[in-house]
Amino acid sequence: MSLSETLKMHETRLTKLFFLMIVFFLMAAWQNSQAQDKVVLQPKDSTQKAMTIYYLKFSLEKPLPADAVFVFLFDDAFDLSNAEVAGSSTINGGFALKKDGQKLMISRTGIGDTLPPNKKAELKFALIKNPDNPGNNFAVDVEIDGGDAGVLLKKSVTVSITPKK
Repeated sequence: MSLSETLKMHETRLTKLFFLMIVFFLMAAWQNSQAQDKVVLQPKDSTQKAMTIYYLKFSLEKPLPADAVFVFLFDDAFDLSNAEVAGSSTINGGFALKKDGQKLMISRTGIGDTLPPNKKAELKFALIKNPDNPGNNFAVDVEIDGGDAGVLLKKSVTVSITPKK
């Protein structure tokens, strides 16, 4: 076998190895992106001083048990004094709400079904008064406690409040 034939054979092997490595890394990246918990918190009306509904949209890697508790710790600029649970179109069963200062705790009452992993879901709660001043730096800590399953999600999200027109 000549030197040029040997070099071509090694180049072909290296090209195949490089291609397989790229495929492997792309598959690993896709799998990681599919399995991550996702959470978004957004107001229906983002204007300052608005009394509005908030939507928590999420999906979890693990199942959401029927006795899970959603905990929201709002920035002091929000008024939670009139907060109420508005419900969910994707989570069946009842909800109960407790308030403690700037903390809202929304508990599933245990009578609904367990939500399967990676299912898109939402939870609505209402009569939250947005801050008096606009800004895009209002922090809300979100935690989903799965009871015996432990903490399923813990994340700080930012809510943007826009000026009145």
